Amino acid sequence: MPYRILHVHGGGCLGGVEVWLANLARLADPAEFELHIAAAELLQEEKALFQRHGAVVVHRHLPRRPPGLGIEVHRILQQHGPYHAVHAHLNTNSGFVLAAAKAAGVPIRIAHSHLDSRAVKKSRIRLMYEALGRQLIRFSATHGLAASEEAATALFGTNWRTDPRWLVHCCGIDLEPFACRFDRGLVRSELGIPAAALVVGHVGRFGEQKNQQFLFGIGTLLLERRPDIYFLLVGDGPTRMSIANSFAEAGFKERVIQPGNRYDVPRLMQAAMDVFVFPSLYEGLGLAAIEAQAAALPCIVSDAIPAEVDVIPELVQRLPLANASLWADQIEIALNRGRQYSARAAQEMIASSRFNVVNEVNELLALYRDWAAHASCLTDSHVLAHSPGDSR
Repeated sequence: MPYRILHVHGGGCLGGVEVWLANLARLADPAEFELHIAAAELLQEEKALFQRHGAVVVHRHLPRRPPGLGIEVHRILQQHGPYHAVHAHLNTNSGFVLAAAKAAGVPIRIAHSHLDSRAVKKSRIRLMYEALGRQLIRFSATHGLAASEEAATALFGTNWRTDPRWLVHCCGIDLEPFACRFDRGLVRSELGIPAAALVVGHVGRFGEQKNQQFLFGIGTLLLERRPDIYFLLVGDGPTRMSIANSFAEAGFKERVIQPGNRYDVPRLMQAAMDVFVFPSLYEGLGLAAIEAQAAALPCIVSDAIPAEVDVIPELVQRLPLANASLWADQIEIALNRGRQYSARAAQEMIASSRFNVVNEVNELLALYRDWAAHASCLTDSHVLAHSPGDSR
């Protein structure tokens, strides 16, 4: 019987966590690991992506908050279990998921921190709510993973290194699409971008965290200075239309391309972009910036992004978020200088790092095996004694 693992995540976009989960399902041996997915919001294209790679989607619209979240997770465990592990990706809400898993007798319960939002101003009620979630994680989790040291501190506390349950485990990216070579003129033509244009690229969910409003301020400065500069903003989210309207009202509608969620981000990075800009207010890691380095793009990023992102330091420049004019200046310098790194050399560096998804997934699967081997209730226990789907 394969190890049955339920992943619970937010969903709602083709972001870093979603693509990583799809790669995990693709690379795991289905004879050994059976991965199930439950999400707070799962787009149809996300569902198709997971299923194409062998994952089982058991729920697409989980409640985002307790008590509904815990109740629905308990129902999933009863209807689709038994599970050997529940792996939660919901920040502090993971505590409510793992509490339900503990009550149901799931032996391996993993909290995964993908975010460091400590810099965000929060109400007193919100802070109390998040504190409760962290307490539940400490009480309910058997293991914890974090995308960076900052993400570990954010979810597990400043003394996380003293607790052997908590580990930093950086998610990886799939390098195969970056090994392809694309027709630059063709890709740009599809997007409506002139072949000779200089293109500032960005990839991320449109919302407060990714700080596209600051990107608008940078954009207006650059677009006013240079008629040969275009912006390519990939992704979707609640603020996408407001950003589009802001550029349109400023008179730059034709020079700002917003194609929404895309499956071909490596293709767009390599064939359409000349520089990558990432002005996030906070991140757990920032996989898009690592993808941009795999495409050998100069990267201008916020100094709030974890240091682990700097895989190829020569490609990464960090700036504070206080001065849009400084960002515009540095982006223009990078555009004028052109690429200083070959795509092949960049991909070789990423391939040998912990951010190569093949290396990273193998490491995670080894952790799953180790945790299963040390979970006493997996040997001669009721978990292996019942067939999948037995609601008991």
